[in-house]
Amino acid sequence: MSANWLNTTVYTLLLSHGFFRFGRAAFDIFLSVFIWKITGDIQTVAIFNIIYALTHTAMFVVWSPFVGRGWLNTIKKIGLVGFCCIYVALAPLGESMSNHVFFLAFLIGIVNGSYWFSYQIQRFDVTHIKNRGNYTGIESATKIFVGLVAPIIGGLLITLGGGESGYKWLFGSAAMLFVLSILFSTGGQESEKKPLLGVDILKDIAKTPKVMRVFLSGTMSGFALGNGALSSALIPLLIFEKTGNELSLGGWLSAFALASIITSLVVGKVVNYTKYDVVLLLGRTVLIGSFVLLLVFPSFWSVVVFGVVQQMAASMMEVPRRVYSENLLHTIPNYEEYKVVYLVIREVFNIGIGMVGSFVVLFLFAGVDASSLYCLSGLVVLATMFQVWLLTSIKYASQELQE
Repeated sequence: MSANWLNTTVYTLLLSHGFFRFGRAAFDIFLSVFIWKITGDIQTVAIFNIIYALTHTAMFVVWSPFVGRGWLNTIKKIGLVGFCCIYVALAPLGESMSNHVFFLAFLIGIVNGSYWFSYQIQRFDVTHIKNRGNYTGIESATKIFVGLVAPIIGGLLITLGGGESGYKWLFGSAAMLFVLSILFSTGGQESEKKPLLGVDILKDIAKTPKVMRVFLSGTMSGFALGNGALSSALIPLLIFEKTGNELSLGGWLSAFALASIITSLVVGKVVNYTKYDVVLLLGRTVLIGSFVLLLVFPSFWSVVVFGVVQQMAASMMEVPRRVYSENLLHTIPNYEEYKVVYLVIREVFNIGIGMVGSFVVLFLFAGVDASSLYCLSGLVVLATMFQVWLLTSIKYASQELQE
């Protein structure tokens, strides 16, 4: 890695990923609302996301033997082209999509898993222990910026289009963003060395307590933060039920993103990774405080405050978790040989167990209401507390990290 870490390869990877994020925002923000509108069933929303998350995770296993054969960028483009095709197909379906909702979840899981498998390996290869915090901070800020702009644009398209026609506009626009992501997608340098796979590799990784702690913290993150049921389904649906239209929902979700974008940049670019414990403890404290506010003063505004604080806490915890997760790979002897299986296992913990678990909880609820919010929010706070304990217990010296 050159001294100027933001080289052409890193820049194009960030740019391509930014367009991908923007295109995905239509799915992340409004597809659960769309399914809710045409079915009125929270369990259908939950099943959709569970199928999607499990298929996404399975693709990491499916593609792992192909690393080292020059396929990495091809796998990434399979995901991007697949998203283009799916979004173009979504536009004319409208409410008839309710007849194909679970098959749609399966398809999205395939293309999303393909993209993320390739991207995570490329991201690891173009960053290093000394600049990974910088990259993660910019990447996280890009995600939040998209979260700031996309909800307003998406809500405006849906509202101006008059509901169902507006969703067609939204999905069509998202398809164009995937085209831009493809145009800026680069292969970078792919190692010719084939990854080691098998039970022995799993045993070696499992013998490293620090690595197992960061895997478990990923499960807690997948459940509590990230794309878990609270932030990607329950809170948006509650706001939609209260406001009654997608434009208002988009406005509130943009406000949530605005509150956390500075947090992400500060944690990624200003705070050294040796000081992450303080950031993690602060994030936990403000999240607990907002939950207490939600319980003591239950109202629409306390839901808004909790949503804002949850986004800020997510930034405070996700940057350290990601940096710890990828830096710890450098502590494993001959880590390049373990890289692929390590990332596959990490995705199983993060998405296959954590995110899926959060949507399984939705089966306990009859609908979208205050009691379901209190219950899931309480579980999120407990999971976050456990996550912070796991991450703050991880200590490694700089000499442990292999160049």
